[in-house]
Amino acid sequence: MRLVMIEDHELLAQSLQAALSAENIEILRVWSDDRDKLLAEALDNAPGLLLLDYQLGPDVGDAKGLIEPLREAGYDVVMLTGVTDPVTLAECLEEGAIGVIDKTVSFDELLDNIRTVVEDGELMSRHEREEMLSVLRSHRASREKTMRPFEALTAREAEVLGDVAGALGIDVAPFLRRVGRDPGLRSEVNTRLRAGVGRPGPATTTPDAGAGPPVRQHGRL
Repeated sequence: MRLVMIEDHELLAQSLQAALSAENIEILRVWSDDRDKLLAEALDNAPGLLLLDYQLGPDVGDAKGLIEPLREAGYDVVMLTGVTDPVTLAECLEEGAIGVIDKTVSFDELLDNIRTVVEDGELMSRHEREEMLSVLRSHRASREKTMRPFEALTAREAEVLGDVAGALGIDVAPFLRRVGRDPGLRSEVNTRLRAGVGRPGPATTTPDAGAGPPVRQHGRL
């Protein structure tokens, strides 16, 4: 089976190629700073076993969106990554990856893991895979529950919420993309807005040019 690697770290790629070649395991590194060219070259070398880094540098971005076409071309895709976020890794499995190799381990252990996947075709049991996907489902359920009150925003409510979130440094784009029309939820949002959620910032008052001096109350200004 052809062994292919998509890895932006040139030194690591060369080290793996040299070590595996010494064991008569040839691995082809596919690389380009252009995402479309990178995918096209990888597809030209399908099918095979593909070791795919997740974080592919600022020009290419991450591996989301690459796994499915690579899998459809006939690759068994194994993530070769330092990413440890379980949700991100589970999304890779959902998209079609068959396993994950942690590249932050020692070089010898990394080689052992690559040998295992080359010889056995897998690193992850069905149970391990299902556990990771379960984490993803729980994450999505929690996010859905959090976003539900915002699904009924009108355009004006969305604008106000966007102003509030912008001032707080919060990205509410996912909420605003899911604007709904549920009267009950819209009423809830309106109630919250009327309760004081508006354009944030210190309250300022412009003095009236014709106003007199401030009134003294109880001996104090």
